[in-house]
Amino acid sequence: MNRLYKENIFSQWLKEGDIDFVIKGLNTLLYSNDELEVVKFAKESIKKDIPFGEFTILSDYVINKMQCEIGNFISNREIFAKIYIRNNLKNDYDFFKEEINFYKQVITTKENEIFNIHINWLLDFVCYFLEDTALPNLEPKDCQISQLFHKHHLKVLAKQKQKFLELHKKIHYLAQEALKMYQKDEYFYFMTIYLELRSVSLTFREVIGNIFLYDKLVSIYIDPVTEINNRIKFLEDIKEYKGKTLLLINIRDFSKINLTYGAKFGDKTLKYVSSYIEELDIINIYRVYADEFAIIIEDAFQAREIFKKINENITLDEIDYVISFYGSFRNIDEHSFEICEYAILDSKKINLINADNINYDKISIYRDNLSIIQKLKVALVSDRMKLYKQAIYSLKKKKITKYECLMRVEDSNGDILVPAQFMDILESMAIYSEYTKGIIYKSFKYFEHSDLEFSINLALTDIENYNTITFLKNMVISYPDVAKRCTIELLENEAVENFQLVNNFFREISSYGVKTALDDFGSGYSNFSYIFSLELDYIKIDGTIIQKLNDKKMDILVKTLVEMAHSLGMEVIAEFVSDEYIFDEIKRLDVDFAQGYLIGKPQEEIKR
Repeated sequence: MNRLYKENIFSQWLKEGDIDFVIKGLNTLLYSNDELEVVKFAKESIKKDIPFGEFTILSDYVINKMQCEIGNFISNREIFAKIYIRNNLKNDYDFFKEEINFYKQVITTKENEIFNIHINWLLDFVCYFLEDTALPNLEPKDCQISQLFHKHHLKVLAKQKQKFLELHKKIHYLAQEALKMYQKDEYFYFMTIYLELRSVSLTFREVIGNIFLYDKLVSIYIDPVTEINNRIKFLEDIKEYKGKTLLLINIRDFSKINLTYGAKFGDKTLKYVSSYIEELDIINIYRVYADEFAIIIEDAFQAREIFKKINENITLDEIDYVISFYGSFRNIDEHSFEICEYAILDSKKINLINADNINYDKISIYRDNLSIIQKLKVALVSDRMKLYKQAIYSLKKKKITKYECLMRVEDSNGDILVPAQFMDILESMAIYSEYTKGIIYKSFKYFEHSDLEFSINLALTDIENYNTITFLKNMVISYPDVAKRCTIELLENEAVENFQLVNNFFREISSYGVKTALDDFGSGYSNFSYIFSLELDYIKIDGTIIQKLNDKKMDILVKTLVEMAHSLGMEVIAEFVSDEYIFDEIKRLDVDFAQGYLIGKPQEEIKR
């Protein structure tokens, strides 16, 4: 056991002072003939907060590793499990009650019903074993949850519906199996199955939350999860704090909390952390993204004091887990945020780094060693995400009237990276939505005092992201005159993939005066019937078609698309207009707008 401890096996819960206790307990389970001795060990284990699941895994591991004779282990394990059952079920009963109160705050009244029915079903299941009350319905097809779910089917995406039904079926299957084990007095297997049921239920509640999340709008400067200021507000405010100190912190292993207990519990954790920090002697706090917070304080001494309090005193009582942090701090100047971000990459090892010791002229050493993932993160905080614009020419007005907004990233050498060089990686990162929101924000601000129209590209994952769409709506509401000159573009194949979601989004965003466009139309997934249903103002014909206008079939296709679009009140944009021949051809075919290198390459500043 001492060797296992030194190897950090089960070190998350097994304290060094408990090794002798656990060794003695394992001997009790293996060899004791005294039931009271086993009961005593189980009760003491509960007092020490030793998790049932991990302890049983440890016992199996030790028996197999040491090749022990199992003796009375099987019968004693049942006694041990029976003691844990009442304790775990009672704790879960209280936890489920709290969950109902929590979700009441984020689920609309109408759909809150389906969530509460699931939690109450769990409560009834637990009460059957605690108080011998009636069992809830264990057949998924007859369950009230399933009936209510189908009442709301118009609000549910296909993937979410499939996930919902799979998890719902699994919960009932596990409940049935757990009941069988309990009735056969096989308490160990009951506990094992019940713990899995509980885990699946957490995921199930997360799916319900994602489906019926309350769509409240807040300021573009407020993070909707923690309700504190966000990164955009931080970037605007930091110049006002010169002479103060920036403390940048990350939650250690936050992804594991999200993975184990679900995104809703993760959001609750972020809210709890931010609320705790707000009560400390600080000047301000911002959630800059994901699990990273920027805290404004007076000086370096206070930075260390504040970090110590944060790192030692924030406990998640529901799972008895003390949150730990890592971070960096620096006296605020024009480069403090960027330098702290570089420093924080090394702070995982030593908790807190004084970034004042890092000279801005020497951070090239760090830059050279950064992976593309780290570069994208640093580029975000150092504002190296660039907004490029490509001109769109009106063939009727004979002038440039629109610009498409495009994302670029400046690397440490000053070179400009195009999406093909980083987008696949960025889409897998937690900061992806921050990049999308950054482009939305920069686009609105750039064209705020202009009469030009502009378009922003969104991906399907952006439309599926609650925070991103909430931010877009806030921008649209905050800048109504700019919104009327904005167009949202979505790739045609992504619209077809999730038609109902896209159709609902286009319809809603159009109600604010924002225009909509289908990009790369005709690129291989075209189904003309979709055009009749979507709320569209423009279609952009794919460049591979436009470049082949010398082919008679392509000529006919473009002509047909233009005529159909015009009959539906839409306008047509031709992409990849690279020479005079193509320009003349699309003009002949009555295309409305031209975009391509002949008109202008993407550029950071518009020359007027």
